[in-house]
Amino acid sequence: MKRLLLLLPLLLLVGCQSKRDICADYAGGRITQETVAKKLGVRKDGYAIKGYCDYYKK
Repeated sequence: MKRLLLLLPLLLLVGCQSKRDICADYAGGRITQETVAKKLGVRKDGYAIKGYCDYYKK
């Protein structure tokens, strides 16, 4: 049981993806607009995603 409690935070950290990584995957063509919009919580509009990801390029 103690091992399970120790592994839980590790699994949660591995499953997280930063907003910068999501934008990089989108710019590289690895994920679609729908997936990006869902993960970032923005409209599926290309301009909304571009504006959001431009902030994280810096």
